Amino acid sequence: KERQAELKERATEDLVTRLVPVRDDLVRALEQDDDVDIRDGVESTLASLDRVLDSENVTAIEPSPGDEVDPTRHEVMMRVESDQPADTVAELYRPGYEMADTVVRTAQVAVSDGE
Repeated sequence: KERQAELKERATEDLVTRLVPVRDDLVRALEQDDDVDIRDGVESTLASLDRVLDSENVTAIEPSPGDEVDPTRHEVMMRVESDQPADTVAELYRPGYEMADTVVRTAQVAVSDGE
């Protein structure tokens, strides 16, 4: 049990070690003068974060309009009028994420009422 606890702690430590530079980049972006365009820096930082998530086997759950609703991967927020077939995804509000085939956060979606 001690060995398992140590392995888990080291795995978390490795992830944090890779995320800290991403946080540093965000702090630096926010410290820029108000007249400086930080979009390029933020996009670069997002790419860095995406690389870390990808290395951890984290993928986005981003259903498209018309996709079937999967209650294990999608959280339905509301029904809306849509051109999509009834009970399919009409809009994506917030992407979800899964890690190694385990959902860590469901995607929030609106579902078509089919009218």
